[in-house]
Order: sequence, then structure tokens, then C-alpha cells
Amino acid sequence: MKKLIVVSVTFILPLLISFTPFALAESKATLSQQHPYDTTDVTGPRPMASLYDEGFWLVSPEDKLRIWAWAQEDYRAFSPNYPLPDTFLNRRVRLAVLGTLEYHFNYMLMAAFERSTDLVQFAWVEWAQLGWIKARMGQFKEPFSMEELTTDVYLDTLERSIIVTNLSPAFDIGAMLHGYVWDDKIEYAVGAFNGRGRTREDNRNDKNVASRIVIQPFRADENSKWLKQFYIGVNGTWGVDEESLAGTSYTTAGATRFWTYANGVGYLDERWRLGTDLIWVYGPYSFKTEWNRSVFQNIANATQITNGIFDGWYITATWLVTGEDKQRGTKPVKPNKNFDPLKNQWGALELVFRFEQFLADNSPLLLSLATGTAKVNATTLGLNWYFNPQVRGAFNYVQSDFANAIVVNRRTIDRENLFLFRAQFEI
Repeated sequence: MKKLIVVSVTFILPLLISFTPFALAESKATLSQQHPYDTTDVTGPRPMASLYDEGFWLVSPEDKLRIWAWAQEDYRAFSPNYPLPDTFLNRRVRLAVLGTLEYHFNYMLMAAFERSTDLVQFAWVEWAQLGWIKARMGQFKEPFSMEELTTDVYLDTLERSIIVTNLSPAFDIGAMLHGYVWDDKIEYAVGAFNGRGRTREDNRNDKNVASRIVIQPFRADENSKWLKQFYIGVNGTWGVDEESLAGTSYTTAGATRFWTYANGVGYLDERWRLGTDLIWVYGPYSFKTEWNRSVFQNIANATQITNGIFDGWYITATWLVTGEDKQRGTKPVKPNKNFDPLKNQWGALELVFRFEQFLADNSPLLLSLATGTAKVNATTLGLNWYFNPQVRGAFNYVQSDFANAIVVNRRTIDRENLFLFRAQFEI
């Protein structure tokens, strides 16, 4: 895995050097191309103004500030006699402030009010004068997994896939270089992190390294319009960690625990991840797929030791049956006609399908380092109803099949039938 990271870095650095002359020449033009929620587009002095454009903005000659908030209110139900209760829940309630300071510095602060601890989600500042290289430091998501990096409000399904939910790094504290080169056809990121999750200080001098490259090869090809939004991503992480795994569980979309580590289990060795993903968006259609592998070396208790190897993949397809343009996952869908039944307008409707698989080496189970099942297949059927760009209703049916029966609240089950309903809004 060390070789993987070295290859990633040695690929990125020559790439930056080779593109530096033309990137500098194009930096001003790059800054004027507003990427989704990239706040570097300040092209000249303006008087103080307030406006609403996908969020509330305050704009001054040198600074920009955006107030952004959203809530996802869910109802989670299971088939009759399932050993978990049906419930309403505040799935996510978020408030963010982000913007630009003195033209060249971006920042973001976000709090998660549905959490009783670790409220801070994002807390970072970055130098962003040049579009081809930006330097960020603070708490944010490690550059790994297309689905994990997709903003919660723009996910196709109501929950992320099992492999991404349970084994992608997500939020961490660290520093990162990232940017766009080659007429924005290549997006890259490489960074160093504590490797312990949100708000946690490191317990070792070693740092985790993460890198990601996304290529959009046909972005400027007018002869291949149906491939302009075709993206391929590759990413990896590596680090040496010391953590307790006792009681840690992996869960389904319905929060059923299908894998739980025993008391006294932990690891002190290398942990690495490797993944690749693909997105294709054309008109009202989208296709997405992703594969990830996570490896924990030397999972052990006082008497047993083994490696933990976890693989997962999914395919997702969506279709906006009302004909709107599908977004990559960085902007809201904008209905051709906002919901207004008095005018016979019904917003935008989208059908969603996903199949996913989680696979684990069963050595930890055989050695009683964990309990549960080593394989889960899950199928999701969904409907998204976009009333307008800010308000969305959604329904997902998720069937998760466990290769081996598991015990939940003293009952043995081999399948979870989940019904998820969501009302979502953002301001």
C-alpha cells in the first residue's frame, strides 16, 4: 500500500509541474468558473449586498459569506415483527457558514445539531488564489470515495452504501492540497490526516495519507456531448493506527448491526484502503458505480490475531421521468415546473435503483474476534420527488439479505425489509 501512495504522489507532483506554466496563465480564468459551492469567484469590487441564490449570501468588495442550512426528517419502518422499532427521526439537521475572505481565502464552518456529541462537521480554511492548487487545513472529509464526498442533500438514495457508510474515512483533521488542471479535466487531492475521525487528536506521530484523482476526459469535447459528464475516480489511504475495536459495529441502512467486534479486540498496525468509482450523467439519466477495499492488519485480542479484509461495491441508476437534467451530485435538481397543484404543476419525479454487496474475510468470525455475517446483499428501489430546488420528498425500499443469520435483540434473522420516508429542505 505504501507503494500505492508513493505512486499517487509521484504521479500528482510531476503532473502539477508539467501543467504549472499554462495553469498560471489560466488561473484567472479558472477562478471565474464557479465550481459547485466553491467560493473563489470574486471578480471585482462590489458594494455590500444581500441576495438569495441557493442559500443566503452577504457580499462585500473583498468578502463573501453564505449561510446554508438543511434538515432531513425521516420515518423508518420495518416489516412486521422485525426486532427493531419503527420510528421518526431527525436524520440530519445542519447549519453552515462558508465564504471568502480578502478575495483569496475560503472557509467553512458546519455544525450537526442532530448529534449529542462531536457537533463540529467542517471547520477549515484554505488559500485558494489559484484554481490549480489550493491549500486547506482543518477538519473536513478525506479525499476518498465518490459517494462519501457527495453532499448529504444530493445523494440519490436516502442512505449511503454499506461499504462507504462503515469503512470510508469521512471526516478527519489534517491538511490537503487540491485543485483542477488541464482545463479542469483533472481534479486531484492529496493530504495528511490524524486518521481518527472528527474532532479527535492523534495518539501516534504517524499520520494517515490520502489521495484522489478524478478525470473528466470529454469535458471540452463538443463532438461527444453524451460523454461530457463522464468521470473516473481513483483513491487510496494508508496509515499506521492504534485503536480499540471493542463493540464497534457495521450496520445496514436500517441501523441493523450485522458485524460487531468482541470485547478486548483492537489493532496496532497498517490500515489501508483502495477504491475506484465511475459516474456518467446524460440528460435525465445517471449511472454510478464504486468499489472499495479496506484492510486492517493484525486485528487481535489477547490470544488470537488475524487480518480484516473488507470489500464492497454498488451500482446505482437514476431516471428523472419528468425530463429535467440530472446533476452530478453537487447541485439540486431544478424541476421544469415547481410543485403547485392549483396550476396542475407537480415538480420533478425521479426513479432510483441500487444493488450493492458487502464482503468480508471471515477469519475474525472464525476466531471469535467478531460476531455476525461476512456477506450482505442489498437492493434499493427509490422515488425522489423534487417539489422545487429546495424541497424534496423521497421513499426508499431496501431489502438486505444476510448470508448467515444474525441475532438482533435476541431474535435470529436473515433479512431486513426497510421502508424509509424523508421530507427534506435546504435554505
